[in-house]
Amino acid sequence: MAYKYNPFLNGLDNTVDASAFTILGTVANQGALPGGATTGDVYQAEDTGIFYVWDGAAWESLGTLAGPAGPAGATGATGAAGADGADGQTILNGTVDPTDNVTGTDGDFYINTTSNEIFGPRTAGAWGSGTSLVGPGGGATTLGGLTDVDLTTSPPTNGEALVYDSVNSEWVPGSAGATAAGSANQIQYNDGAGGLAASADLTWDNTAKELGVTGDLNLDDGVGGNTTTVQAVTPTQNRTISFPDATGTVALVSGANGTIQYNDAGTLKGNSDFVVDPDWNDASTVFTGLKLNVTNTASASGSKLLDLQAGGTSQFSVSPTGSVVGAELSATTGLYTSKIFQSGGIGVLSLTGTNIAQWTSGAFNSYGSLGIRVNTAYTVLDADAANTLAQRNSTNAQTFRLYNTLTGSDVSATGNYERGFLQWNSNVLELGTEAGSGGGSEQPVRITAATLKLPNLPTYADNTAATSGGLVAGDVYKTATGELRITV
Repeated sequence: MAYKYNPFLNGLDNTVDASAFTILGTVANQGALPGGATTGDVYQAEDTGIFYVWDGAAWESLGTLAGPAGPAGATGATGAAGADGADGQTILNGTVDPTDNVTGTDGDFYINTTSNEIFGPRTAGAWGSGTSLVGPGGGATTLGGLTDVDLTTSPPTNGEALVYDSVNSEWVPGSAGATAAGSANQIQYNDGAGGLAASADLTWDNTAKELGVTGDLNLDDGVGGNTTTVQAVTPTQNRTISFPDATGTVALVSGANGTIQYNDAGTLKGNSDFVVDPDWNDASTVFTGLKLNVTNTASASGSKLLDLQAGGTSQFSVSPTGSVVGAELSATTGLYTSKIFQSGGIGVLSLTGTNIAQWTSGAFNSYGSLGIRVNTAYTVLDADAANTLAQRNSTNAQTFRLYNTLTGSDVSATGNYERGFLQWNSNVLELGTEAGSGGGSEQPVRITAATLKLPNLPTYADNTAATSGGLVAGDVYKTATGELRITV
């Protein structure tokens, strides 16, 4: 077999004539080589860099193409300086804690030399909490571990002692416990100078489990926002406040929401018979502003459900049967009523007795007439004589209206109504009918009587004479022969 130099293998090869190689290109890998080729065809596998040649029957590996190492090249020119690298982390220090977004930069550490705490690394501008750099003390952790001290060269001071520090688990110099002050049962407190003090005004009887306080007792909420003071007064006899009660609570109020509190033989009490409900906020609920429900099994005749007084004198009262009596509404001085109520928006007075009061300047104040008031205007119904009803109001002309229909509540000229009237108008007494512009018709007036007498009808010869005499169109007059005519 002939051997020839193969440049792919950098040595002798007995496979094929290297001079007959034809490099065709590359394939992804060995498995991607074609099924057949011309002897000497060469492909390189991209995944390994190995060359394969077709020897007429199969693909043979030629290895990678690599020649012998060449001599070292000359040193190249110095390149340009590169960009500065990122700043390294810094350990800062100060006598106070670092300030977020002000002290240092992210990644820095900081030591507070006053508190011996380290902060960091700073992240997103924030330092976070510090960590103490001080380790546990080196004192003895047991009594047996204490070292003898020469009291001659290092004498202790008065009150000096060793106390156990449970935080650092060691014995450290400290102060001995102070001697109790005061007398038996007196509560000890700090006198402000590191000592104990006591007072006879503050005692505890452990046998009776009683706390004795002379003076006021202030109960604080712990943050100084609100206080409750139990104030001491000079008692007339011994008093006892017991709490909690049988239910385990201290009752400041009694009863359900809205019940009015009252003293019931020394006990605060409230129930559903005496309530106030000022908050009306539901259109579907029937509310009662003030309710007093009395169980009247027996009472004297002068008993009152309500008695409003001024200077000790009753001004308004309600009896158990519903009678209302007031200074201006009474059985002896004015109107006495058995009921005052409202029905369908209309105020009704149900009267007993024979007297009614006159309404003058907004009040009932005399006998004999009934005042009917609308806002600031009023009309008086009076009795001029026996069986004589009068409607009058000083010098004001009066009008009486009798309605046939009324739709709605508008009784002005724009209303919807039909009515008759009897009124004084410019010193003329008028009888007629009228209708509002909002609806209704002016109906006729019919006078039905066996005899119609007009004794004061004026007499004129004709229409000209009647007009000259002061009559106007529509006025009625008679002639000398008794003929009735209407002025035109």
